[in-house]
Amino acid sequence: TRYRSYHGATFAAMTAGGDPRRLGNEPGVPWIVRMPDPYAYRNPAYRGRTQEEGDLIIAEQIEEIVEMEGPGEIAAIMVEGYSGSSGIIQPSALYFKRLREICDKYGILLIVDEVMSGFGRTGEWFGIDHYPEVQPDIMALAKGITSGYVPLGAAVVSEPIAAFFDDHTLIAGLTYSAHPLACAAGVETIQVYRDENLIDRSRELGKVLRKGLVDLAEKHPVIGDVRGTGLHQMIELVKNRDTREPMSPFNKPMTDPMKAASAALKEKGLQTMVRWNMIFSTPPLIITEAQLQEGLDILDSVLTGLDQHYEG
Repeated sequence: TRYRSYHGATFAAMTAGGDPRRLGNEPGVPWIVRMPDPYAYRNPAYRGRTQEEGDLIIAEQIEEIVEMEGPGEIAAIMVEGYSGSSGIIQPSALYFKRLREICDKYGILLIVDEVMSGFGRTGEWFGIDHYPEVQPDIMALAKGITSGYVPLGAAVVSEPIAAFFDDHTLIAGLTYSAHPLACAAGVETIQVYRDENLIDRSRELGKVLRKGLVDLAEKHPVIGDVRGTGLHQMIELVKNRDTREPMSPFNKPMTDPMKAASAALKEKGLQTMVRWNMIFSTPPLIITEAQLQEGLDILDSVLTGLDQHYEG
C-alpha cells in the first residue's frame, strides 16, 4: 500500500493504510509493506521533472520494493483509484500503466479502493476509469453505492477470480451480508445516477469548480496547488510558494490560522473538510452551478484572511 493512503478504520484496514491515523494501531497486522506515493507537489522525485517523469521514478521504486520484499511474498498491491483525504494525489496514466505491468510481471493482484472516488465523484463512474488501459483485479466499493443513505460495501472481482470460486469455497460471511434493504438502496441509487446523468454532471461541474479554484489561486498567493477532477478537488495552502512550506504541517496539530479558516468557513455556511494545510471541495453531485459559485465566494473571503499569513 502507499504512504498517505487510507483504506478504512477496522484494525487490518487501518494498518493497511499509510495515513498517520494508523499510528495508534501500530504495530497492527503483520506483512504490510508501504511504498511512496505519486505526490508531485512534494515528493523530491518530481523536482525539475514532469509528472510522467516523476511517476516513472516512483514506479521504479515500487518495483525495487517488490524485488527486495520478494515477489512471491506479495499477494496484492492496494491503491486508491483516486486518492481522497491524503490530498487528492493525482498521478498520470503512465503511473497506473506501470503499476499494472509490475503486478502482471510478478503475479501480484491489483486492488483498487474506490470507496471515496467511486460512483461519479471524479466525473467518471470510478476513479480508475480515468486510466482506461488499466483493469484492476479487485475493487472495493462503498459510500456512493447508496449515496450514504444506508451502509453498504462491496468487493468487485475480475472474471478469473470469480471463476476460481465456482469450485472453491469462499470462507467469509457476515450477519448482514447482502442485506436486502441496503442492496435495494444500492440498486436504486445506481439507477438514479443513470437517469439523472449525474456522472456527466459531475464531470461538467468539475470544470466550473476547477476554473473557480484556479482563479482563486491567481488571486490568493496562499494557494500553492490545486488538484483533482470532477467534484473531487482541493487546494493546498502554503506560507511560501517558493519553499512550499505548508500553512499547517503534516501530522501535527492544526495551526491557528488554519483553525480560524476552518471555523470561518462554517460560520459563513460552507461545510467542507479541512485537514492540515488542505481545504477540500467535494460537493454533492446534485449541487447547482449557483450553489457552487456561492461556495467559491465564501472560500474566496476566507482565503483573504489567510493571505495575511503568507510569508513569500
